[in-house]
Amino acid sequence: MHVMILGGTGNIGAAIVNQLHQQGATLSVLCRSTASCQKAESMGATPLQGDLCDPTRWARHLQTADALVHVACNFDHAMAATDHHVTTAIIEQAKIRSAALKVLYTGGIWCFGSADEVITEQTQKAPVEAFRWMVENGQKLQNAQGLETQIIHPANVVSFDQQLIPSILHHELADTGSVRVPVDKIHHWPRVEVNNLAEMYVLALSGGAAGNEYLAAADGGTRLEDIAAPLMPEGSNPVEVLPIEYWTQKYGHWASGYACNQQVSSQHALDTLGWQAKHF
Repeated sequence: MHVMILGGTGNIGAAIVNQLHQQGATLSVLCRSTASCQKAESMGATPLQGDLCDPTRWARHLQTADALVHVACNFDHAMAATDHHVTTAIIEQAKIRSAALKVLYTGGIWCFGSADEVITEQTQKAPVEAFRWMVENGQKLQNAQGLETQIIHPANVVSFDQQLIPSILHHELADTGSVRVPVDKIHHWPRVEVNNLAEMYVLALSGGAAGNEYLAAADGGTRLEDIAAPLMPEGSNPVEVLPIEYWTQKYGHWASGYACNQQVSSQHALDTLGWQAKHF
């Protein structure tokens, strides 16, 4: 299988590339910089020089791919417009292909907003405003002719290198010397380890069915004060709670998603894909 990957040198994308390479897939990775090209080559992929913001430079390569994995997001003020251009280019390329293109689109747990009940794929979406475009573009791809689209919604993506603690909490500690969380320390954040998440993408490529959506959370939801606890040395100050406006002003409007209080079930992916959630 020839798989083209948008965002293939990023955190999630690199984990997907490594696993697909181990399975013998032919991989093409969109790369904007020389450093990204070198990273793609080191992982066994062919770099495609281009910019996510300019699909005219790379979209034609979709004609020779069997599948597309889209895990790219630039998290800036133009991210909605960029993804609109990307998804529109994908749909236009599908119109002139001789066979359907399998697409894995990345949504996110913030597409569902805060919820009092456990979130499943059947939960009505109530996206935070900064990511409303993600719901709209995913729907657009699923409705398009010539595409076989599945959507994966990752929880907060973490790694063992960072003690399974979301990066933003590490950033705050490094920047301020304090352990800080948004809104309320008893809010719940679901999490998934990055390589465990990559396994879901690989399984969806090989055995998933068009039209499906999957929630990816190995930890269905843990209180923020418990997530942050490993960052706190003995005798340190208690966890500091700051309003969400602090986070959005510092990191961008997209950070409003950190205000979501969520508990999530990934049972659908376990049942239909055979995904194995690696619990913490």
